[in-house]
Amino acid sequence: MVKSIFILGIEHSGTTILYRILARNKEFAWFSQYSILNNEIPGLKKYFINNFPVNRYLSCFQTHWTKDVGERHFLPVPIEFGELWDYYLPQDKLFYTQEDAIKYPLNELKGRIEDELRRWKKNTILIKRPMLTRYIGLLNEVFSDPYFIVLIRDGKAVSLSNLIKFSKTPLRKTNALEQSIKYWADTANYIDSISKKLDNLMIIRYEDFCNDVHGHINKILYFCNIQLRINLSKVPTQLYPTNEKWFNKPTIQQKKLINKVAKNELKKFGYQTFNISYGNK
Repeated sequence: MVKSIFILGIEHSGTTILYRILARNKEFAWFSQYSILNNEIPGLKKYFINNFPVNRYLSCFQTHWTKDVGERHFLPVPIEFGELWDYYLPQDKLFYTQEDAIKYPLNELKGRIEDELRRWKKNTILIKRPMLTRYIGLLNEVFSDPYFIVLIRDGKAVSLSNLIKFSKTPLRKTNALEQSIKYWADTANYIDSISKKLDNLMIIRYEDFCNDVHGHINKILYFCNIQLRINLSKVPTQLYPTNEKWFNKPTIQQKKLINKVAKNELKKFGYQTFNISYGNK
């Protein structure tokens, strides 16, 4: 039976560093810059010279295991492989539930993942892509043995760090912030709601993970029934959240907007709203 472990969470919630640490475990297969090199995924750009995928080769110079190390690798490295998910997943609404599995069985997608596992000669695949957080209900139904590790981070920091993404629309910056914090709040509610239905979903606060990296790596692997096969001596025991740098950026108006939109969701996950006069409370 194929086991799929999904590392999920809203963008800028720590999913990349967790994915790259867990990918060191020898139990896992994962998508790399060398995955699916033929024409199975329409629109996947490849530039061949003597049948060698040059763009995948060059991508080795652009990827590294952790965000704070500037190494470049010729060996395979774990990537999101967004082209695969963008091609096969439906995109007609924001959040998907178990009921959507009838309409979207995703058999071809599962076949691609099984092909990748055969190439690795493994039966467990590690998958990371933040946008898949919106598909937990669907993925839980169509995959045979899924586990979901969901990182959630203080919505104040997340909404501000994602502001550039939402500012790319023609809307004014204030409206972009409203979109960003509303997306965080809506996704937080979806995570909370679906977690009450699934016993194969673990929610981890980004700040708690940063405070005890080794402890959470052990908890995650135990939760997924995977042996620890990572040399933790090469993994930091703690990471340093960057929340504070974002808390100093917003105007009073922006702080009020964040409090208004996400007050309940922040409280639900143990976060405080902005104190307009004295900082955060």
